[in-house]
Amino acid sequence: KLRAHGGDRPFTEIIECVKKSGAVFTAEVSVFFMKADDGTITSHIGLVRDITARIEGERHLKASEAQLREAQALGKIGNWEYDVGTREINWSDEVFRLFERDPAMGPPSYDENMAYYYPEDSRRLQQQVQTAIDRGITVEDDYRLKLPSGKSVWHHGKIFTRNSADGTLARLVGTVQDITDRKALEESLAIERKRLSMLLEAFPGFIYLQAPDYSIRFANRYFHEHFGDPRRHACYKLLWKRDQPCEPCRTFTVFETRHPQMWE
Repeated sequence: KLRAHGGDRPFTEIIECVKKSGAVFTAEVSVFFMKADDGTITSHIGLVRDITARIEGERHLKASEAQLREAQALGKIGNWEYDVGTREINWSDEVFRLFERDPAMGPPSYDENMAYYYPEDSRRLQQQVQTAIDRGITVEDDYRLKLPSGKSVWHHGKIFTRNSADGTLARLVGTVQDITDRKALEESLAIERKRLSMLLEAFPGFIYLQAPDYSIRFANRYFHEHFGDPRRHACYKLLWKRDQPCEPCRTFTVFETRHPQMWE
């Protein structure tokens, strides 16, 4: 390689070397050529540097970056930066995937980024960005987006501020995570809670939830119609017109044994 190099510019090569002790190390070999006035090479100067630590550091850095990309892909979470002065945005690989944007296009402009969100969510996000800039605080929220494929998704975003050396705001950094599945689950649970509530309210019998402090935390409509509002009343006072807890209290047997009890 050195002979074929020609000597027009310095020659650099990274090679594996062996010390007298037998230890292997990585070296960066640089050769600088000295030439006469007519351009012929008269001599050269060689420099050998042990760069084992640097190569190991680069290897560990690449491994860490790969692990980070894998973790972000598994968690559907990415990170980004926004330069307040230039309004430039930088995205991690996962953010490109979350927004269905080709990395070859590069990150979007600020306005292009806001166009991904539903109008109401876009306005709220812009207000929160401005709040983070004005007050230097962390903000987070859930947002609805419409992706290029037409799919609607939910993202959870978190925004942090970063100052320059003189204390002025320089950048916003943050994370974005796809929470569409979580939102769907929350919606499904809300529907099931509503159905359960309707069943409990329509049941032609007393249904109530008693706590260990004798308070009634929930009561259905049938209970309300017969006993009134259970709030601020102990169960023994509301149900039995007593000034002291019942002895024995069957409900407390449930608390103690963790088993259902039946009585008439």
